[in-house]
Amino acid sequence: SGDSYSDLLGSGPELNETIYQLLSLLHLSGSLLQARLLQALVGLSSPPCARVLRETMREAGCIEVLVSFYMVTADAEVRLYALKLLYVVTQDGGGQTLAKEMGVKPLTSLVELLMLESSPDDVKSSVMGILQHIPVDNNSITELMVEGGLLQVVLGILQKAASKDCIKRELLENTIGVLVRFTCPSNVSLQRYVAEKGIIPVLLRLLRSGSHVTKCRAAISLGQLSESTLNTTCHSSKKKERGSFWCFTHSSPQLPEDLCKVHGGTCSIEKSFCLLEAQALPLLIKTLEEKEPAVVEAALGALATLLYDEFWEQGADAIAEERGVGPIVRLLTTGTPRVQESALWILERFFRRNTFREKYGNMAQMALISLTQDGTNKARHYAARILAHLNILQEQSSYF
Repeated sequence: SGDSYSDLLGSGPELNETIYQLLSLLHLSGSLLQARLLQALVGLSSPPCARVLRETMREAGCIEVLVSFYMVTADAEVRLYALKLLYVVTQDGGGQTLAKEMGVKPLTSLVELLMLESSPDDVKSSVMGILQHIPVDNNSITELMVEGGLLQVVLGILQKAASKDCIKRELLENTIGVLVRFTCPSNVSLQRYVAEKGIIPVLLRLLRSGSHVTKCRAAISLGQLSESTLNTTCHSSKKKERGSFWCFTHSSPQLPEDLCKVHGGTCSIEKSFCLLEAQALPLLIKTLEEKEPAVVEAALGALATLLYDEFWEQGADAIAEERGVGPIVRLLTTGTPRVQESALWILERFFRRNTFREKYGNMAQMALISLTQDGTNKARHYAARILAHLNILQEQSSYF
């Protein structure tokens, strides 16, 4: 039940006191009792409904205690349950505290555990889960991870999974969660490193056949890589005319047919992470049919990277060529509020063009009118802008 743990541990101030006592008891007990206590806490705090318990444990200093225990205890079983509990307790908070505790020694030790052939999958899964919970914007931790060899471990597991080797679902989901850190557009050299190691075809295979969580994270990474395509492919000319670009070429200018029809440069999968070159569009559009909203939202996010201001018209044409507009319009009626907002942002770009207004305007009209009345503030704003493009709502409407 939702508060099965409160029967044992109490609630409110009583729960706080109990957790403090249990953490104190850990320090005073022998390894057998420590292992049993940690095991019990893993069981109690794992269910999704145990959010309050996890929060209480974090407030009581559980993260600091567990990292310390893992580092100073020799007993293998105690270390195992300390890792499992650390993974569970940080799943919905505590990332900043975790980052503070993750110095060179703990991080090196965790990466070494992942490299050990003898480490069981559930241990590897807990370690990847812990690492995934450290905020991605902590650059010093990212550097430590790379220096420690974590990236090679992550790539190895994902490549195995993509080649149909049996990888436990949770391990795969947590590993691809860690990869998201290494595909952030804020670090193009890391993006290039993972792309040159062949990660984009791997992500596409996982997007095709993974669990909902794996598909969602694969689409997020593809979108993050695609965010950098323009800057890694082309150099915007100071004398820019109608969105034209000068490209970095080795010697002679490239012929127009050699240029990417969206980004206007010489695109590749490994150097500029181009979704068109990777032939990712059909799969991303197919992913819009998924029932899990987070997966659909991540796929829309990746497609949206083809519609940035510098090249939105070319991106719209590319998505339309793959018959992507209809599925996006359908999300206006079937999607969650967040999915609707993402779909509307994309469609607002399409409906700037007469071609798309004529082809899809009638299909979208009723859903758009409905969203101007019942949608979120953001959805109402975008729906009204699209209706103005369709000449159904005046530009000076109160919706703007």
